[in-house]
Amino acid sequence: MLPDRDMNPSSEDAPLRDVVVAGQLLCSLETAALHLARQEYPDLNVGHCIAKLDEIAARVRPLLSDAPDPPEILGMLNDVIFRDLAFRGNHEDYYSPRNSFLNDVIELRLGIPITLATVYMAVARRVGLDLQGTAFPGHFLVRHTRSGWPILVDCFNGGRIMTEEECLARLHAMGWATWDPRFVEPVPAEAILRRMLNNLKAIYLERHDLERPRRTVLQILVVAPDDHDERYTLGLALAGLGRLSAAVAELERFLAQRPGAPNRGAVESMVRALRDRLG
Repeated sequence: MLPDRDMNPSSEDAPLRDVVVAGQLLCSLETAALHLARQEYPDLNVGHCIAKLDEIAARVRPLLSDAPDPPEILGMLNDVIFRDLAFRGNHEDYYSPRNSFLNDVIELRLGIPITLATVYMAVARRVGLDLQGTAFPGHFLVRHTRSGWPILVDCFNGGRIMTEEECLARLHAMGWATWDPRFVEPVPAEAILRRMLNNLKAIYLERHDLERPRRTVLQILVVAPDDHDERYTLGLALAGLGRLSAAVAELERFLAQRPGAPNRGAVESMVRALRDRLG
């Protein structure tokens, strides 16, 4: 039945179920990001896209010395990815959903910070350099750990290396008054995947496209199964789609899992109204 399908989505509804179990990735970040994209492209050939990343790494590898240090590798990555292949940030259409689907980013060579960074980290790993994503607010940065200030790469702006002063200035421009060292600490791949999904959800909700937020929330619940607040968003999407029984089931599950939710009264009223409509 529909409520059960949404409460326990199949891999058709939430393709991340093929590579994420109990909130843990069973594969690389780039592979998971490509499975994420199957919510929009169900017939996507993930292996073909992975081969494209292998090809980029094959262009970088012969340009490196026998024992390259991290700055050398970063320099060659920037030359190949941003200069030769012309990957770039999509300043003109930043909020296009295609910027969040890794297959489109690989094909079009356009993206937002987090998806361009995913390409960058994937190629770096293939040529021997381990990079991590960070939780930098509003603008995803890539990190290489070293003594003192880490090497921080802004993939949206051609691989620019960010100084501490530039990071502080960017934060202040966004209205952050204080610095928190956690902004540039490494984050796990699951957190990066969640951030991609949050971006997509926000874009779809802004467009009032209810079917796609429904799919995206199902994906979020695979990555973050204990985030019960997402059940509320799912219930709203289902109600807007006219799937009233499924909406009631999700909203009641939200109420059971979040007994102290500040919007509890409003949700209870919504459930009663939906039940009245169901007769």
